[in-house]
Amino acid sequence: MKTLTSFILPSAHRKKWYILDCKTYQSLSFGRIAADIVQTLIGKHNSFYDPSTDVGNYVILINAEYIKVDREIERFHVFQPGHPGKSLKRITSVIPQRIIETCIFNMLPNGYTKKHLRKRLKIYQGNQHPHTAQNLIQMEIENRKINKKIRTEIKNK
Repeated sequence: MKTLTSFILPSAHRKKWYILDCKTYQSLSFGRIAADIVQTLIGKHNSFYDPSTDVGNYVILINAEYIKVDREIERFHVFQPGHPGKSLKRITSVIPQRIIETCIFNMLPNGYTKKHLRKRLKIYQGNQHPHTAQNLIQMEIENRKINKKIRTEIKNK
């Protein structure tokens, strides 16, 4: 008996635009926020996810200056080889979106689509952004620490 596997065509999937306000998620660490952004960019949250097909979405980050970096170690970040790097504190004070962009880019899977996924991430300082024409969906990130506490309280009862 033959079984047929159906795949969704890239033209059949309409990409959604998600917006995330970093000001509301100041209590969460940046790594947790970035991990959820990567999942949305790739499209793994979709029920029809296929690694060989492009089913990812667009993500807009506003208020990027409010993102909390876990540890501000005196380590230097080099963006161009051969040129001296800058400290994390100096980069976040001048261009906070640069650190966010490189962190999320390094979390993306390697391959041909990595460059295309990078173009789908839009980062802005402040509330203003030019993407008001798209139907923006508010992206919500669950706080795993709170959920873990609730689960342990339920088990203890």
